[in-house]
Amino acid sequence: MTFKEEKYITEIVRLIRAHKYEEAMELATYAAHRFPENSSFEKQIHVIELINKYKPILSVQEHNLEQERINYE
Repeated sequence: MTFKEEKYITEIVRLIRAHKYEEAMELATYAAHRFPENSSFEKQIHVIELINKYKPILSVQEHNLEQERINYE
């Protein structure tokens, strides 16, 4: 893996952690086309697609956990 590929992967992960899924998807798609031999970008695209698919469920669960934490305190 080249340094440029690593920089793209690092940036995509940073965007995912910041909940900027659309930007992460755009960058991962661009990187997948730029580096077709690197399957890491295709895997990241799949992860982002899963996050987008289950985001409403995850948001509800996250909210419920926050409520439980508040009630516990």
